[in-house]
Amino acid sequence: MTAFTADMADPDRAPYRVLRADDTAHIVTDRATGITGYAVFEETRSLSGGVVRAVDTPVLLLTRADGDALVLSVCDPDLRLYEGRDEAQYEKGEYTGHWSPYSRPWLTSPSTPHMVRVTLEGRWRAQPGAPCTTVVDGDRTVVGFRTVDGRPVQVRLTKES
Repeated sequence: MTAFTADMADPDRAPYRVLRADDTAHIVTDRATGITGYAVFEETRSLSGGVVRAVDTPVLLLTRADGDALVLSVCDPDLRLYEGRDEAQYEKGEYTGHWSPYSRPWLTSPSTPHMVRVTLEGRWRAQPGAPCTTVVDGDRTVVGFRTVDGRPVQVRLTKES
């Protein structure tokens, strides 16, 4: 643990680099693998520190350069068992949290599919049959994924010339 602490104190030796850590997102890059991980807590159009520039949904992302390609993995951990807020958890407009989520009637509801859109810096294309859509808009690409059940969706994108 002492060696790890010493490595983390030196930005040139740290096993990972923190690119962002605030109320909107935590973004880190693993030096050994080159994988950048994103935990984005809200819709945003102001991401930096990697290839991802915007998301329309709170989401977990992993990116990794692979030559001229980019591997992108997306996970929406929200199962969308219900829409909006659970009014039974509020009194006079304030959250009380009296009820365990395990007691809620929506607990056995099926997960609802959701379309997640991720905006990337650069012009990218997916192979035919890939589990996503791509729309190039200037020097950026919007990649759309249908997510459900909290399962990750991964795609390999190729750079457009």
